[in-house]
Amino acid sequence: MGAIADLWSSERGIIAVALIIAATVLAATHTITIDQWSDYTKWIFVTYAAAKTVTGTATIIRAGVSTGTKSSPAQAGTSTPAQDSLGAGRDNVPVVQGKAP
Repeated sequence: MGAIADLWSSERGIIAVALIIAATVLAATHTITIDQWSDYTKWIFVTYAAAKTVTGTATIIRAGVSTGTKSSPAQAGTSTPAQDSLGAGRDNVPVVQGKAP
């Protein structure tokens, strides 16, 4: 239920729902075809999801900048998935027999 409440609590969500309702009305009145309705609703959802992702990412970055912290794997002392798959340790030095130097 959190996702639905999230949808109704934002202007972006209300506009997305209104656009889907408008496309549904156009399809019901045979102004657009069902294939066009499907395409419209897909693009409305993709636009909504992309905007929500960009907003969330900007909020996270803004929070990191305001506190002066950065969250890169090298600074956090962790290795990236690519380094893990190559058997590299946190400083990109190969791990020998399960022990980092």
